[in-house]
Amino acid sequence: MLTALPGCQRSQRTAAPAGQPATAAPEVGGEAAALTSAVRCGECHGKMEGEWRRSGHARADTSPLYRAMRAAAGTPSCDCCHAPLRALAPGDKVAAEGVTCEVCHTIASVQVGRPEGAGFVLHLDDRVRYGPLCDARPQYFHTMGCSPLHAEAEFCAACHDLRRELPGGGSLTVFPEYSEWRDEPPAVVGLSCQHCHMPAERAEVAVGSPARPSVRSHSFQLRGELRGRALSGRARVSVVAGKLRVSLSLHNRGAGHAVPTGLPEHRLRVGVEVLDEAGRVVAQAEHSYGRILVDAADREVPFYAAVRQRQDTRIRPGEIRDDSFELDAVATGRLRVFVEWRPLAPALAAVFYVAQLPDEPMLAAVLSLGPRRPGEVTLLELKP
Repeated sequence: MLTALPGCQRSQRTAAPAGQPATAAPEVGGEAAALTSAVRCGECHGKMEGEWRRSGHARADTSPLYRAMRAAAGTPSCDCCHAPLRALAPGDKVAAEGVTCEVCHTIASVQVGRPEGAGFVLHLDDRVRYGPLCDARPQYFHTMGCSPLHAEAEFCAACHDLRRELPGGGSLTVFPEYSEWRDEPPAVVGLSCQHCHMPAERAEVAVGSPARPSVRSHSFQLRGELRGRALSGRARVSVVAGKLRVSLSLHNRGAGHAVPTGLPEHRLRVGVEVLDEAGRVVAQAEHSYGRILVDAADREVPFYAAVRQRQDTRIRPGEIRDDSFELDAVATGRLRVFVEWRPLAPALAAVFYVAQLPDEPMLAAVLSLGPRRPGEVTLLELKP
């Protein structure tokens, strides 16, 4: 059974071009192949299963934000990427595991360049499980499918490249990660998505197998160190006419896509704040970078209700972005310059009836304030 899941739309059964397999709608005719839980996979691949459980892929179908957005959108179509197995095996508990082992390791092909974004084909009717290792021996539980695609960025495009068809014609970009990596001047040349989000280390692929030098992590890294590596930053601090002036320069030198990317509701929070001796914020100024999508009345709305993009202030790959801030000068305390990743734009949190998710630190620098000579300039290097 080859099952095509094109973007977040269901396909109809189509005739296959000569020499190509037929594609089918994401539904099962006849007896479906039994789905395997990640717990079962973990009996042999414990390292990968443990990493996956801590990842966003494992929470793709259960995160409160996704559930709220799915309910507000009033459509199950996003399940195509968040719970791809649900349409194939309704009621099967494995389908609730989100982007689980049975999804990624049964992908037989990915189609990129489609008007509504990439699609992918699952091969679920046999015991073949695909991966980038082409010298692995078949085991009793499944055979090995050699798939160089699993090590290429095109593989991730299956879900991280999506445009929404608009009722009046045309489309609106929703998830641009793959297209940005492919089309824009790269900040890091020659690196695929897997290089950053699935870093390699020496480990065993399965219990009892010899350690290999380049086994990919399945944590699909986003937080902490990875976000800190995406940008570098420097700040120039001075006092002019009783004002504390901060000139900030941010360089996207570590990401192959814009920052922030992914969900249009993500934001980059960039700013400065003065803290008193007790650590209380007594003055603050900040700017927000991101994409703002709007409806026909020019109101900021979630992507599924948007008809156009009002602005895009994200930092492109390789771009150096200059910004500036001004606060009243003070004689004591500390100045903190910060860059933080915001999971959800505040204007949209109320739409989903969810609490504002905490910001995640990316870069920061702190300077002790005190008497300064006229014209004195202090340079700060922002660190993760």
